Amino acid sequence: MEVVQISNSAGIPDSDEGEGIWEGGKYIWELKKLVEFENHEVPVVPLEIQLESNIRRNRPDRKDAILNALITYGYDDELLRKALSKTNREQFKDYFGN
Repeated sequence: MEVVQISNSAGIPDSDEGEGIWEGGKYIWELKKLVEFENHEVPVVPLEIQLESNIRRNRPDRKDAILNALITYGYDDELLRKALSKTNREQFKDYFGN
């Protein structure tokens, strides 16, 4: 588990209409997931949103790990469509479809 505060959006628009969701932006709290950790519910940024953030930050190590987790364990298709920019949706259409 990693706890961070990200104050710079690295050029990621904060839009839930197809331009990319910033993991530190205004939409995140309504899109958070709750994960149980040592008998506590911890709010976390969904991997679908972290994928866009790490692509934009040029973090291939994290991008690859997130892709692997989404493909292996499943993903929220609607959230992924909102979270990824149009450019990145096109780039990953072979993984996730249109």
